[in-house]
Amino acid sequence: MRLSEKTLELNFCKGMPGVLGLNVFWLGLTQQEEKAFGFDHCTNVGGMILIIQMKRFHKTLKRSGAKRFDAPHHQMQALKDVDLLLHSCGIPRFVAYAVPDASDSSHLCHIDCPSTCVNYLDIAQFPSTIPPTGRKKNLHYVDVFGPTAVVHSEEFRVEVARAPELRSNLERSERLARGPLERSFPRDQIEEILPRLGRATAFGVAV
Repeated sequence: MRLSEKTLELNFCKGMPGVLGLNVFWLGLTQQEEKAFGFDHCTNVGGMILIIQMKRFHKTLKRSGAKRFDAPHHQMQALKDVDLLLHSCGIPRFVAYAVPDASDSSHLCHIDCPSTCVNYLDIAQFPSTIPPTGRKKNLHYVDVFGPTAVVHSEEFRVEVARAPELRSNLERSERLARGPLERSFPRDQIEEILPRLGRATAFGVAV
């Protein structure tokens, strides 16, 4: 059975806290809250911001054995712009593509596979201005093979991190927040919960 990106997203969110060794409080914004406060305001709670763009491999290249996924140019550039903005503001962040190994149910090695068998491409390693695709549909082909990913058309390479390495990589780059949550949050019910959450709590926002 083909696994949809939504299925991969849900199971990824389930297992991501264990990978990072964090508690995650998932926030589902109502339409009124999105309209009134906006994404940036609703995530203004301190701590670390995780922005993960889920993808699925759609083919394996016969000649190289690399696995390929597609990424729209505007999406890739937007992720890079957000990464640069958060960095300039000194906000601990991790902006990345996450591509689980499994794209079909037959690929699942165990129930936690979508969160523990994942290829992470850290947007911090991407160039500030993403080269054009040169394709009519403006899609980048991204080929992942072992520890390296190649982004086409004008090629550039980025490292691929696996789930067991992710926490140590973020700690080395000093992007894993360790301080307390200090900023305000507009929702009364969440304000009641914040004091009870420990310092190792991240926030995930479902939009």
